[in-house]
Amino acid sequence: MDNISETLPYKEARRMKTYIAYVVLPVFMLLAAACSNTATTESSSFTKADSLTETYLTFQDSLYYLWNVVLKDENEKVETMHAALNHLMVSGLDGYNQLESLKKRLEQLQHIRISQKTLLNPHVIEDDFECRLLVAEIVSTAETSASFLTDPRSKKLVDQIKFSDQRLADYRQVYDNLAMEYNEFIEKNKSLLKDIDKNSSLQKRPLFNQTADR
Repeated sequence: MDNISETLPYKEARRMKTYIAYVVLPVFMLLAAACSNTATTESSSFTKADSLTETYLTFQDSLYYLWNVVLKDENEKVETMHAALNHLMVSGLDGYNQLESLKKRLEQLQHIRISQKTLLNPHVIEDDFECRLLVAEIVSTAETSASFLTDPRSKKLVDQIKFSDQRLADYRQVYDNLAMEYNEFIEKNKSLLKDIDKNSSLQKRPLFNQTADR
């Protein structure tokens, strides 16, 4: 059995279990507790503020953790794309100039990273779209080479790129879902949260999929 089929699903399952244990469950448990506290102790402003504070801080920690997971996966995907191009270039594949062009485009995009401040920047979003196009071009170039089926290293790198790209898309969606819940929480409790975190502007979090918040 190919190593990629053994290691990647195992690592993904372990990462998802960690995410569920440390991010998803605490958030929803606190949200449930907050709703319960609001219903049973509606007259106690202290209890409600205390519950909101705990939920707010858990949202902040969870979003921070998940954002770093997304960035880590993004870096791993780019590194694998570099490795695949380097392998194709040294393997004597026809179309060396095309590979060189793909590598230069990848290096240019590598210096442009999406951050929570630039997520709404249309130029950064275009570059992110360009990166996804590069994924498709690199995979297509490798898979259409005459030596692909007899080159285990090339096949493994392509599988890793595909897997990383899909996993990154999944994690971005999970981040968006949590960010949308956070945004709704901020909107609903903004007046109280201003007293809880006086140093925060309580701005809504931008999403990778901007249409999801419309």
